[in-house]
Amino acid sequence: MLLVILYLSASPTHATDRSLQLSVDQTEALRLQPNVYYLRDSSRRLSPDQVLARRAEMQSAAADPDINFGYTSDRVWLLFELQGDPQETTDWIVEMLYPSLDRITLYQQGKNGWEVQRSGDVLPSSERSLVHRSAAFPLQLASGERRLILMSGESAGSLSLDALIWP
Repeated sequence: MLLVILYLSASPTHATDRSLQLSVDQTEALRLQPNVYYLRDSSRRLSPDQVLARRAEMQSAAADPDINFGYTSDRVWLLFELQGDPQETTDWIVEMLYPSLDRITLYQQGKNGWEVQRSGDVLPSSERSLVHRSAAFPLQLASGERRLILMSGESAGSLSLDALIWP
């Protein structure tokens, strides 16, 4: 019984328990890693819905020194949840720390399905969410809103998916 309790408490299905609380008073960037779960997709064909269905297979990145997969042909999916400031709507930017990512895509649930933002060094600047040397994505969170974020990344070079969130 104790093993079952320990397994369930460490299970990625509880990823929502590790949401990152954001505050309007935040002035510094925050590392996302302690709140990130990841899934390697060797087929490179999984959809966001299929990734969520495999949530129990996701690994926590919290104890890792960084989110680095080395040279791999896998697509790697990241999952994290953000909690908006309880009093105000706030704007944020998720920034990937390594600019050499070929493709990085951010998915968030919208009223009509998945809303998608794309970036990466193989995309022309005009197709990126923000023109920035690193992949960066704007987000707006309503007061108290909890939002699940999925990201997929792939690269011909080393796949490092460390990220910050900026106010």
